[in-house]
Amino acid sequence: MIVAGCNGDGCGPFSGPTRVNPPGPNPAAPVVGTPIAGTVVTGPGVSFSWSRIPGDTGGTTYRLYVQDLSRQSAALDVYTTQNFWAAALKAEGSRYDVLVVANPGPSQIVGPSAGFNLRGVSATAPTMVSPAHQSTVPSGNIQLSWSPVPNATLYEYFVAVQGQPSASAIGVTPGLLVQVPLNGAPTTYSAIARACPAGNACSITSDAGWGPWSNAPGGPGVTNFTVTP
Repeated sequence: MIVAGCNGDGCGPFSGPTRVNPPGPNPAAPVVGTPIAGTVVTGPGVSFSWSRIPGDTGGTTYRLYVQDLSRQSAALDVYTTQNFWAAALKAEGSRYDVLVVANPGPSQIVGPSAGFNLRGVSATAPTMVSPAHQSTVPSGNIQLSWSPVPNATLYEYFVAVQGQPSASAIGVTPGLLVQVPLNGAPTTYSAIARACPAGNACSITSDAGWGPWSNAPGGPGVTNFTVTP
């Protein structure tokens, strides 16, 4: 265990480590370990971690949901069997709440939320928000959405069957969401997005002027999701 003192200006240095061996099982609900609730985190990269629920040996699915309180919208929505995840979010003093939900079976176990602020400079690539990473959605008009990049004027999205180079859906929009038709047999898709900075002339037919794709090194990453009939 290590401890640091924090206030609205950030956190001081960590203490030296102390060994602990608490009796009994983990808390019944997943508890967010990082970021520490009430702290100011230097972004745009944020590392999330939480406790596993009792009985989880690696097969329990967790939903990591991060709400962007500055814009009242989801900043991150991920399904994973791990108890950690990392993402690039909008910084510049933005406030977030993080919630983890365990799905050990037909029931759900909701952990307590933790709020934090993010300082620093935002990433130049948007984070895909919807569909949730590693989720399953019914076929039809699938909603794609992503986080805003400061001062961006256009966004380009690209969706392809996982592992394939050809686009199943591609387009340019000034907004933060679109709907694309995806139908057929159960298929896993990969989705990425990029932003056009203010003052640049960007086109769907050229890479000129565009910022990096979300799956570029150091970016938020690719979103994979499965579409079922």
